[in-house]
Amino acid sequence: MDYETRIVKLETEMEHQKEAIILLREDINRLDDKVESLRAEILTLTRWNAGLLISNVAMLLGWILKSVGAF
Repeated sequence: MDYETRIVKLETEMEHQKEAIILLREDINRLDDKVESLRAEILTLTRWNAGLLISNVAMLLGWILKSVGAF
């Protein structure tokens, strides 16, 4: 058996694997950044939704109290 050619082939393959892992890490870091920005946007939208819900409930409660003649 020719071990030298097999070892060279394995070393070459390992270099390709190392490059692929580096590229995957870069992609994962980019995805992490996108996920963080999406979390911030979701938090902002959740706050808006909560504010709108509170204002709608207050408006509805006022409308009901006015129709009953409470004020």
